Amino acid sequence: MKKIFLPLALALAINSYADFKIESSAFKDMCCFPSKYNLCSAAKKGRIKMSNDISPPLSWSDAPQQTQSFVMLMTDPDAINSPNFDLPNHYFAKDAPRVTVYQWILVNIPKDLTSLPEGAGSKGYVLGGKPVGQTPYGLTGMNIYTEATKSQYASRIEPGVKEPKKAEGIYGGYDGGCPPWNDAMPHHYTFTIYALDVKELDLPKDGMFKGEDVLKAMEGHVLAKAEIVALYSTNPTVVKKERCPCRRYKLDQK
Repeated sequence: MKKIFLPLALALAINSYADFKIESSAFKDMCCFPSKYNLCSAAKKGRIKMSNDISPPLSWSDAPQQTQSFVMLMTDPDAINSPNFDLPNHYFAKDAPRVTVYQWILVNIPKDLTSLPEGAGSKGYVLGGKPVGQTPYGLTGMNIYTEATKSQYASRIEPGVKEPKKAEGIYGGYDGGCPPWNDAMPHHYTFTIYALDVKELDLPKDGMFKGEDVLKAMEGHVLAKAEIVALYSTNPTVVKKERCPCRRYKLDQK
């Protein structure tokens, strides 16, 4: 068989792409998400309660040399879009229909930035929303709570809010998970870092954009991507059975 020798520069580039990674000092990949980083947590009395809603620390390394900027997207691919969200006498099986929602959108991250400290996207839940637009770490867009707080089950997302209308607003930065307590599956909160070949994406500078807009703007500009997944549930049965939240215990991925 004839051997094929790649140019050294190309070989190094391929290696650097493969080595691109993201990690967190707060949790391990495919292990449970500590509740402090989520909007809601399981309640001993009642269904759910408000949690700390602090964004976790993240760091990445070995990006391609051609990288001009980064994009950070946190998604929940296991979200439930149903009127029965969090209602008693209803149950969502693991194979229930799911949708992907965006819980943190940060673009135009400078190429020399390789980490986000705890609290970079949120230091806690803010009733009525958080600013979108330029931050010290990049340009942030609108997360899912911008839409969720206007939904028919908004009062069940923020259990401490007696007047749901007060929760409506534009939510920028990070807001953590609040999976329904009647969901049999722990949600896979996914942090994805993209290395791009452009310094800025063609997106509104005021931050009035969504995750889908970012995906479209990134087309043809992604050099590499890396992700880390945190598992989380507010279902008391899942919490007890799966030892969630935790830092090291690996959940059943079925």
